[in-house]
Formats: sequence, structure tokens, C-alpha cells
Amino acid sequence: MKLAVLSDIHDQLGNLNKALEKIKKEGIKYAIFCGDYCASETFHIATRNFQKAYCVWGNVDGDRFKITQKVYEQKTGNVILLDQLGEIEIEQRRIAVIHYDNIGERLAQSTHYDAVFHGHTHMARNEKVGGTLLVNPGPVCGYKKGKIVPATYGIYDTNNNSAKIISIK
Repeated sequence: MKLAVLSDIHDQLGNLNKALEKIKKEGIKYAIFCGDYCASETFHIATRNFQKAYCVWGNVDGDRFKITQKVYEQKTGNVILLDQLGEIEIEQRRIAVIHYDNIGERLAQSTHYDAVFHGHTHMARNEKVGGTLLVNPGPVCGYKKGKIVPATYGIYDTNNNSAKIISIK
């Protein structure tokens, strides 16, 4: 199974919509979000078209109460709010999701997970730490500290526990 992995949207709806269009064309129905959506509307645009969207909070997420309230009002069950740290199992893969890179690195070093996904640094990363896949899909927003960086997201394949970083153009 393939899952989209997105992080650090920071209300950049143009890039988000381009990424979502590419993901839809690939037929991907599940997503992992590593935080920093910012506004509640951005969160709902990002998650609404997936059968399942597993989501953690970042350090720049606006009105968490409003986001949570809308998720529960919609009653679709497609959005899974995982709080700060998420642990999920998909097709026998143990997966950790966190916004912060330093914690993500320690989770990967623990060897408890098949894959660990994080955001926060606005720099894409796709490597193995021991036997654990450690991935930062990079920033959907396409900037870091006011400077332009590649806007990216990731695709995770549970079949072979691998990921690839996709450029948003």
C-alpha cells in the first residue's frame, strides 16, 4: 500500500493543491501528516479527500480546538488525530509520526518501528537508521526561514518499507 506523507504546509494552499492533485492521480487513498498545517481550513483541505488521514500536531498549528471540533462534527471517521506523537500499524508496519526531528531520530534509533516520519526542519530526508526508515517529506510550503527551498512531499510504500520524495512543481 502507498501512503502520501506531508508536512509543514504553513497555509501554502497553491502548493498543497498541486500536491493533492498529484497524489490523487496516483490513486493514493491514505495519508500521514506531520504537522504545521497552520489554519484550520488548511487542515481540512489537506485531509478531506483521503479515506484515512493520520495527523499529528506541529509547533505552528493554529486553532487546535476548532480543528478538533470540526473533525468530530463531520463524523466521517477519515481523520485520525494522533496528538503530538502517533503510533500506527498499517499492513504489519509499525510506524511512528511526530513533528519534531530530534524526537523522530530517537524513535528511529530505538529500532521499535519499521518507519518514522517527521517534519519541522523544512528539509527533505530519506534514510535508514539501523533497520528503521527515517523520513522527513520536506515542506509543502517551499520555504525555510524566509528562503525558498524545494516544495516536496513523500510517498511511503508499506510493501517494501521504502519512501521517495516528490517535488511539487
